[in-house]
Amino acid sequence: MIDAAALVRIKRDGGTLNPDQVCAFVLGCTDGSIGEGPAAAMLMAILFNGLDDQELAVWTEAMIDSGDRLDLLDGVPLVDKHSTGGVGDKLSLVLAPSLAAAGARVPMISGRALGHTGGTLCKLESIPGFQVEHAPEDLGALLEVAGFFIIAQGPTLVPGDRLFYGLRNATATVESVPLIASSILSKKHAEGLAALVLDIKVGSGSSFVEEEQSLALAKRLVGLGHQLGIRTVGIRSAMDQPLGQMVGNALEVQESIDCLEGHGPADLRQLTVVLGGALLAASGLESDEAAGEDKISSVLESGQARDVFGRGISAQGGRLEELTLDAQIEDWPCHGSGKLGIRDCREISYASAALGGLRDGNGTPPDPIVGIEWLARAGDEVTAGQVLARIHHRNSRGLKEARARLSQAIDLENPVMPLPLVMGRLDP
Repeated sequence: MIDAAALVRIKRDGGTLNPDQVCAFVLGCTDGSIGEGPAAAMLMAILFNGLDDQELAVWTEAMIDSGDRLDLLDGVPLVDKHSTGGVGDKLSLVLAPSLAAAGARVPMISGRALGHTGGTLCKLESIPGFQVEHAPEDLGALLEVAGFFIIAQGPTLVPGDRLFYGLRNATATVESVPLIASSILSKKHAEGLAALVLDIKVGSGSSFVEEEQSLALAKRLVGLGHQLGIRTVGIRSAMDQPLGQMVGNALEVQESIDCLEGHGPADLRQLTVVLGGALLAASGLESDEAAGEDKISSVLESGQARDVFGRGISAQGGRLEELTLDAQIEDWPCHGSGKLGIRDCREISYASAALGGLRDGNGTPPDPIVGIEWLARAGDEVTAGQVLARIHHRNSRGLKEARARLSQAIDLENPVMPLPLVMGRLDP
């Protein structure tokens, strides 16, 4: 019998768990012999006291061993991307088909909304008919059709992470660096990846507002990835304002399609090219990152990436032609003049949440059509009455709170200038 309380006490008091204790705790939580109470207490203890490198590696490997591993190798390198989350971050929807069009295979296991960040699966589920649940034996066929898939974590794939992922949201431990690292890398290792690019967000819209915390996470992720045998590159990118203009599920799908068709916002395209180039080089599909970036640019401009996206969505049951964007729209004007600063990018996501655009704490699905269309960029000169955003709402639900949240997001008196979109990279 595992004395779960004793293990929690060790970590609560700043002690170190040995490998046997770590494995016993993770597997006990997974098989149900340790209840949610001790599991939640352990997550809080880890939030405050962390895990050292050995504890983190063993914790991650125990989560991997809690379930099955995918067997998708077909001679083509498997690659994937993970973002630490932000506002309007629809990069996966553009990057996965672009990589597939460039010759890679992308088995992407994604999640739903966590904290203030919208989930990739929630965005895709705004497409009528799209299915995120697929049996492991069907995944090879999905890769064969389009070269990529984006699915939910099945019940047999890293079930330990499914448990801890939900508890992190419920216990306000989302921002724990070792818990983030183990969650991400356990799933990626189970995919059988050759290479992984990590998009580590920096700024007020990220999970880590302080740059020091973001850098610590980046180093931990890259180091753990290589420890697990995955060629891992970390790209630090700005999240001090929304990525693109759209914040909301169906809105972000449409903006992703625009980018795949060679249009769309410049920042979304640039980040797709940079991360895609890094992955193609890391996997050996291109000689270096410059060649990789040229390849990603080419498949976007030619329409190949858009064609691949359409095939992938159809293979998972989605009917893109039925995507609905029929919300009511209210203009939100600027109430002053000056240089636009964004005080807290998260408030833009909270505005969308007020409209029903994020899954709530009770698991209620988001309203797919609502959200915020953010029209201005940090550093722009704006004038009173200028429309800074459009609020896409359903029958005025949450409008008052959404307006207030948007007002909290901006600063015209002491504006902070925007961060560069790509802030640097980390290698092991």
